[in-house]
Amino acid sequence: MGNVISDRNGLRPVFRVGAEYVVKFSPNPEILQEAENILFLNQHSQVRTPKVYAAFSQQGGNPLNHPMCEDIVYHYLVMEYIEGGHLDHDKYVALDPEDKDKICAKIAEQLQLLRSIPPPSPGYYGRVMHQGWMPGFPVVCVTRKDMCGPYDTYEDFISAMFTAATGCAAVCEPTSPDFTPVQRLGLTNFKHTLTECAGHEPTLTHLDLKLENIMVRPVQGVNGIDYEVTLIDWESLGWMPAWMEAVTVLQRSVFATKLDKWRFLWGVSQGIKPFHMGPATFFNELEDTGILHL
Repeated sequence: MGNVISDRNGLRPVFRVGAEYVVKFSPNPEILQEAENILFLNQHSQVRTPKVYAAFSQQGGNPLNHPMCEDIVYHYLVMEYIEGGHLDHDKYVALDPEDKDKICAKIAEQLQLLRSIPPPSPGYYGRVMHQGWMPGFPVVCVTRKDMCGPYDTYEDFISAMFTAATGCAAVCEPTSPDFTPVQRLGLTNFKHTLTECAGHEPTLTHLDLKLENIMVRPVQGVNGIDYEVTLIDWESLGWMPAWMEAVTVLQRSVFATKLDKWRFLWGVSQGIKPFHMGPATFFNELEDTGILHL
């Protein structure tokens, strides 16, 4: 088919085909959700995204020749190949401080463009084209069968988050008759913390801004080497509370040293203003308790 450029443990491989295309496929229909999200951004924003050429589903293709998988429906997304490479921990820490700051500034610029796109209505929390997220979306998953959202008020969104958090906590300790003390502390204060904090307004959010989802290409600028930055993996895009991007950026900023972590967070935070430390710290403290997986 082509050269593998990303794999995710074989769950969602991405192949480069020729000089212009990449093909991403998976049995997970979130592939089609991502296609819709990118098309929306192509049409309604200046956010740098790959062009979408095709999205479709096929049963019986078995593209990886797995045994016993002939009847599985695979979903395909054909996109523009983006020049450059995935940013990862080793690449980032090897950069000069000036280059780190340039890249973070470009990430912040993309986030500013993204967050400037208004929701379809003032109290709307959901995906593009008035849709909810696929069943099982961890942020607001109430059942595994129903679509997650959309929601018409902040209170409805937080209630769905609380229900999802309660379910996650129960599954995390299946042999225990009760929640652990730290789970009880988190769940007891869940709604109060998120009701009293600032940043309720729905804001378009990427939700998975880890280093591997940032494509970086060195280019010649006016004053030397500059960088083009393109964000990828848009399947979770949606209007969520303004504090949500800060939560996931903090959780996904994994560095060997605190200096590199906070330098990165400071640079990226210039595109997430204000950077809501209250909810971000709350979820960061609860990350290992099983209360909610963002």
